[in-house]
Amino acid sequence: MTDHNTISQNQHIPHNHSITMIPGIELTTNFGHCNFLGSDDPISDFRATSNEEVRSIINEAKKNGAKTVLNHPHCPDCGWHWEYEMGFDWIEVWNGPWRKANEDTVQWWHDQLCHGKRITAIGGSDTHRPHQYIQHGMPTTWVFSQSKSMASIFKGINHGHVTLSYLPSGPFITISSDDYMTGDVVIMNDDTVQATIRIVNIAEGDHIKVISDIGIEQNFKHNGEPTIEFTVQVEMQQFLRVEVWRYFKEVNQLLMAAMSNPLYFERNK
Repeated sequence: MTDHNTISQNQHIPHNHSITMIPGIELTTNFGHCNFLGSDDPISDFRATSNEEVRSIINEAKKNGAKTVLNHPHCPDCGWHWEYEMGFDWIEVWNGPWRKANEDTVQWWHDQLCHGKRITAIGGSDTHRPHQYIQHGMPTTWVFSQSKSMASIFKGINHGHVTLSYLPSGPFITISSDDYMTGDVVIMNDDTVQATIRIVNIAEGDHIKVISDIGIEQNFKHNGEPTIEFTVQVEMQQFLRVEVWRYFKEVNQLLMAAMSNPLYFERNK
């Protein structure tokens, strides 16, 4: 639960509820927004007019137990125009309905992965008011967690055990190799390993992309059952990630329907 530069919503979070409610605040400046998650009152003042002041606010939030998420950094109206080296924890690559700003952020994130940085990608609905296409759970951020506690959920996100879909009923992607799962680092003792990709709730006509630091490894149209499983051979790749694109007749476009965080690979020296 976040709102712009205010924490009053955190005073009304129900504590005896089957849904885990995570408190937060959206730091809102003239040059970018970011979420502080996990603290009822993470900062003393939201006002900032320089990179140094923004960095100080982020450090204060961290000291108060909050995780920092860069929000919609390539949005044309309220993108992130501060420095990126601010010590943020996660990045919101998918904000609300799929659009060019999200695509630009995914490309930026991919470039960071290719340079060896391991940043967990998450999504956010940015729901403010009733809207046909801007609703909670659009997109959905799925986290593999040992429990429903906030600490366990954050641990799962820190480890990159996250996949995204445009709806809770959208495609769900898993990447595994032996006992390793999405977000993990596979230690390669052999020259090659096999990565298994499994996608459920996939529709006929969906486009599947398997992407690594080398480029697009596979790109094909699905014409089969609602569950697909296949393997990819890994040799020199630093990571593998998967995207599912779907044609939406409402906008007459092929849009992102699901995307995974990477499975990483390291050679055992």
